[in-house]
Amino acid sequence: MEKETPESRVHDLISKFRFASGDDETDMETWQAAAKELSRLGDVALNPLFAALSDKDANVRSWAVDALGQLQDSRAVMPLLKALNDADKQTRAEAAVALGRLEERSVIPYLAAVLTDEVSYVRVCAIRALGKLGGPKVFEHIAKMLDDQDDAARRAAVYALGDSGDVRGLDLLVLQLASPDAEIRCAASLALGTLGDDRALPALERVRDFDQGRTRVGNKVSDYAVEGIKSIRRQSIQGY
Repeated sequence: MEKETPESRVHDLISKFRFASGDDETDMETWQAAAKELSRLGDVALNPLFAALSDKDANVRSWAVDALGQLQDSRAVMPLLKALNDADKQTRAEAAVALGRLEERSVIPYLAAVLTDEVSYVRVCAIRALGKLGGPKVFEHIAKMLDDQDDAARRAAVYALGDSGDVRGLDLLVLQLASPDAEIRCAASLALGTLGDDRALPALERVRDFDQGRTRVGNKVSDYAVEGIKSIRRQSIQGY
């Protein structure tokens, strides 16, 4: 029996993305494990994963993108940018997530272009990726998504404003505390906590004391305000 080489192992792992047992949970575990191992194999996996991005099987393409995102190699930037235009929505979404992981701010204009994607989940992934990248160039792109027609996209924009670390988002997030949507008020509370600006404390304290709203699953909005307040105070203490 021939000894398995790293190259043959990469081939075997990528082939797992073609396999479907019919059990969604089992398949997901198999694909996640394969993507994780591919990312750990490093350089030897890079070119085979690039090749997999052109595979006819959309599942192979999307999981290859996932593995490249975990690999976090800047050489994957151009192939991942190409994947943003894939015919498969899951591949486009995974490409946005992967680019957010790479921390290459040169991709910001390309992610911004994805904010018009017809699939809301793809827009959500692009929004969150922009938030992770942060910096002054993402603010306007994220802010305009607060008016998206999709609830999940609007929530993603709220979280991304917090993740971006841009204090220009403070006033916008405070305004979201008055949203008629309890889910948005919860997201704004947590995002303000992430932003860590103590100027948000009075607004969060009002939500804590007076907001009686609940999310669709019954969580209290006021509890999220408490978490936001704790986060700001924790960051304030750490700053001294």
